[in-house]
Amino acid sequence: ALVAALAAGDIEMVASDHAPHTRAEKSGRDVWQVSPGFSGVEILLPLLLTAVKEGRLTLSDVVRLTSHGPARAWAIYPGKGAIAVGSDADLTLVELSREGVVDQDRLHGKESVTPFHGRPTVGAAVSTIVRGRVVMQGGRLVGGPSGRMVRP
Repeated sequence: ALVAALAAGDIEMVASDHAPHTRAEKSGRDVWQVSPGFSGVEILLPLLLTAVKEGRLTLSDVVRLTSHGPARAWAIYPGKGAIAVGSDADLTLVELSREGVVDQDRLHGKESVTPFHGRPTVGAAVSTIVRGRVVMQGGRLVGGPSGRMVRP
């Protein structure tokens, strides 16, 4: 039902704030007392591209959900979320045929527990460009910190 709602446009965006917690912070019997969240920023795109491969989403859906939608919601479009003259040139290049498996032991973050551990994926980011500068190539960071505040 969730993927169908994404494809139908009923959901405007998909994003991850990457707020993982340690196993200790997530341990406990009361779901209302444990810290929420898990490592998601690394696996969001491969999971969405897998849905494309399965025919449940289109590439246009993925762009709308991960780029246009968030940029519009935060009132930073078209500086972000667009490929156009005057936009920031933030791009992710993907290899649509790259097969993989979500492996929580290889995720980068405070903790690597994920409900998607062991799930096969098809599609992966191979390069990321931020404001026209390559910052990730072949799964490795190649640029130093370069973030800045983005204001509407």
